[in-house]
Amino acid sequence: PRKRQFSATTTTPKSPPPEVGRLILVRHGQSHWNITDPSQNLTTRFTGWADIGLTDHGRDQARATGRVLSSVNMDIDCVATSLLGRSQETMNLILHE
Repeated sequence: PRKRQFSATTTTPKSPPPEVGRLILVRHGQSHWNITDPSQNLTTRFTGWADIGLTDHGRDQARATGRVLSSVNMDIDCVATSLLGRSQETMNLILHE
């Protein structure tokens, strides 16, 4: 096997290094099954792959997230989300703020 050889000299790069990217992780807004309200006999449930929609509060959470990202001039180049409606709606609300 060939040995790698490393140079101890330092060179000045001809162009600046590429900008470091950022990964933003966002969970979907509150869904109807995320509510715990004993007065309405509602308890939090694990939704998993059940396609449960967002509550009005969940929509407000998504819009607020979009406003925060916009206020710090966060440029979003690429988005990946699940196929579930609550995730898609959260993404769309964030991107339209």
